[in-house]
Amino acid sequence: MYMNLIPVTLIVVLIIGAGYLMTKGDFKLPFFGNNLEIRRFENFPTTITTQKQFGKQRVVIKSQEELDRFLANLDSAGLVKITEAINFDKEYVLGAATQTFDKEGYDLKIRRVYKDKDSGKVLVSLKERRPGESCKNLEAVNNVAVDIVAISKTDKEISFDVAKETYECD
Repeated sequence: MYMNLIPVTLIVVLIIGAGYLMTKGDFKLPFFGNNLEIRRFENFPTTITTQKQFGKQRVVIKSQEELDRFLANLDSAGLVKITEAINFDKEYVLGAATQTFDKEGYDLKIRRVYKDKDSGKVLVSLKERRPGESCKNLEAVNNVAVDIVAISKTDKEISFDVAKETYECD
């Protein structure tokens, strides 16, 4: 008797699963609430040549005006732009930039964005790579490494953590 219910139950679960996947983003189920959708932008991460001196920057951007200010501050020439559409009703943008370096070879990438179950915060993991002592033939140019990603909107506190890595040129 119960053996006849197994195929029916399996079919119902598959239909519900397929329906959820097809409507992903339209509604949220409470037991799937620990995921953040992350979207990378074309041409990021990048390095911007600049004459200005900057300190490191880690920002949560919640409007188009804030994004325009962030990019204009880093790139006064206006060459760096995001061409994809951003819906700030559903997404936040995370921006990270290094301090100004006096030679090329530095880069920065947002590696991972995840919710920490213990603290309840959203953690943004950055990786900053810098040239080592063997990298002597790098061009002397002031530059800032920048990365920008979009994440699904959240009411959690967002904090940034950077891992620095040195590479050798040999």
